[in-house]
Amino acid sequence: MTPRESLSPDDPAVARLAAACDALARGDLSHRIAPLPDDPALAALAAAFNRMAEALEATLSARQRFVADAAHELRTPLAAIRGALEVLLGGALDDPPSAHRLAQGMYRDVTRLSRLAERLLDLSRLQAATTVRRRPLDVAAFVRAFVEQAAFLAQERTLALAPGPAVVVQADPDALREALFNLVDNAAQHTTPGGRITVGWTVRPAGVVLFVADDGEGIPPQDLPHVFEPFYRGEHARSRRRGGAGLGLSIVQAIARAHGGEVHVTSAPGEGARFEIWLPQGEEPVD
Repeated sequence: MTPRESLSPDDPAVARLAAACDALARGDLSHRIAPLPDDPALAALAAAFNRMAEALEATLSARQRFVADAAHELRTPLAAIRGALEVLLGGALDDPPSAHRLAQGMYRDVTRLSRLAERLLDLSRLQAATTVRRRPLDVAAFVRAFVEQAAFLAQERTLALAPGPAVVVQADPDALREALFNLVDNAAQHTTPGGRITVGWTVRPAGVVLFVADDGEGIPPQDLPHVFEPFYRGEHARSRRRGGAGLGLSIVQAIARAHGGEVHVTSAPGEGARFEIWLPQGEEPVD
């Protein structure tokens, strides 16, 4: 294949591509290249550049939102601890009952901060896929055992098993158990006492689907595209009622993707929600 004679640094189209790359290197992620209709090869390269710039801009925007949301979650307990310390230093130590109440509040806030830090570390490790160790897993035995272990999460709700066919999948049982715990806990918070939560599995082409479904309040349409975003708080979000950080569903997504799979949700207000973790079959275990 001979080099293209027209492809030189002095070519206006090449110069535009080079200038766009320089702009991107300087941090201008909004820079895009106008269509180049005269040269199909350069036009394809320009389109690829635009796609890359859009992906980088979206990633940076998501990271900035993540940092801002994490700072917000950290600020509230830290402000409470600071306020309690100021009261203690201002003389509350001379009043043992008041000092004890303040100390209890600080302990709760420190516990919340520790839990948040642990979940952030979990999310970071899972996104890097460094903690997933897959091995052959008997899905039926695994899910049956999980339902017995998770019964306490349902509390006044029925936790039912919907068994599927016998199947083995390559998966990390500890990570998968954490994902299902998060989904059952989420379902319990959105299902009134007396409601029903169902855990089961089914086999689909090239994969196995584990699901957690409930007959609770459902998810508003405006919240549905965002439920897996870290720290997302919809109008009816679990974190608003329980003080959680909104990382549970993000961790579920990270676990599914670390397995080479994905998680999906279908829901409508008043009709409950169904979360599905799809895991691929036929892959070798990851060490």
